[in-house]
Amino acid sequence: MDSSKLEYYSNRKNKFTPDEIAFVEEFYKEGKDIMQIAIEFKKTPGQVAYLLKSQGIVSMHIMAKGYKEYRNSKLFEEIVLEGQKKDSEKKEKKEKKAKKKSNSDMLDGIYNMITKMQTDINEIKETLSNLTVE
Repeated sequence: MDSSKLEYYSNRKNKFTPDEIAFVEEFYKEGKDIMQIAIEFKKTPGQVAYLLKSQGIVSMHIMAKGYKEYRNSKLFEEIVLEGQKKDSEKKEKKEKKAKKKSNSDMLDGIYNMITKMQTDINEIKETLSNLTVE
């Protein structure tokens, strides 16, 4: 898969500015589809579709011109795979953190048991030392 394809959409992590929103609306009303507009602003077509929905230009993002083509494109597949990879990495990181905490909790429990045993042993020693041999 060509990773440079997604890298082209370098502005995808930034929000649309008010000027960009105005231009997107204008381009869409002129007949451009979301794929064409996305290229113009280096955003993903999905971002453009959701913007059009949030601006009330389309009732649903999937109704935007060009959405069906975008949905069936390699770009969409790449975006989905990237999202799944990120989700998987986040899940793995979360699981490692939970395991580390679980191990830490277990060690704390063992430490507390040892401390209690040491206290008990010291009490037994003291009791024994106070006993007199008859």
